[in-house]
Amino acid sequence: MGEGRRRKAAVAQGLMRPLGVTRDLAPVTRFALPPEIGQPTPDVAAYVQSLIERIRRPIRTRLIQASAQGETGRVVEEIEAIGAETIAAYEAELQTRERNDPDFVTKLQTVDCRRGCAFCCHVNVTVSVLEAARVMGAIRGGRAPDRIPAILATAAGIGGLDTEARHKVKVACPMLVGGACSTYESRPLGCRALLSQSAELCEHYFLGLDPAAAAPLPTLVTPRLVAAGFLSGQVAALQDLGLASHVVELTAALARIARDPTALPRWLDRQDVFERP
Repeated sequence: MGEGRRRKAAVAQGLMRPLGVTRDLAPVTRFALPPEIGQPTPDVAAYVQSLIERIRRPIRTRLIQASAQGETGRVVEEIEAIGAETIAAYEAELQTRERNDPDFVTKLQTVDCRRGCAFCCHVNVTVSVLEAARVMGAIRGGRAPDRIPAILATAAGIGGLDTEARHKVKVACPMLVGGACSTYESRPLGCRALLSQSAELCEHYFLGLDPAAAAPLPTLVTPRLVAAGFLSGQVAALQDLGLASHVVELTAALARIARDPTALPRWLDRQDVFERP
């Protein structure tokens, strides 16, 4: 049996090669930031790098330890703990910013988001594979409603659409049920960080009523900056381990995992199985 066939058989049996660092570790110098930031100052760049490193090593270590026995299922289970710790770090950082930044506290008081206001749940969501796997884990683990039929139907309807095209078709996230997120506790950083200062303008943008709809909506920058740092930390950890680390679109990634039970095992086998957004 050739090496390719042996690896395919091992993946089918839930077996994997233990993970390990595959590249020289170095500080991350390239990362995506909120457009309002523009060219980051040295202080902003250093701050984001500190966020990246805060979770990069813990994620890398957890994945290596979970894979030591060579069982895919153990690593998939560990992704839930990784996600929970990442969100805890994100929330803790926002609390730190509240204590030390009076301007951020003032802006938080202007947030106009509320239950049932789901205009932002009709856009493409950029996530890491870890985040998509965590959402699917919540569904399959019974911690969230079974949204797999909705995921598959939505993915078929929006497949290949960019941000502008997705806005025009106005297709809701398949996690949205009764105006609320059915996987709220497991929602990705990108969803958590999008805090609008005007629900009215969000509605106008959604309905296409505002002639200035092309202008950026009034959303808080700080949560998105922190989320960008932690998302970049996840990407860096995956790169360190030789895994396909590019970001993915949430619905498309969930559909891939739902359709193909070997998707995550093959990804952990260092295969690039998820589409780029």
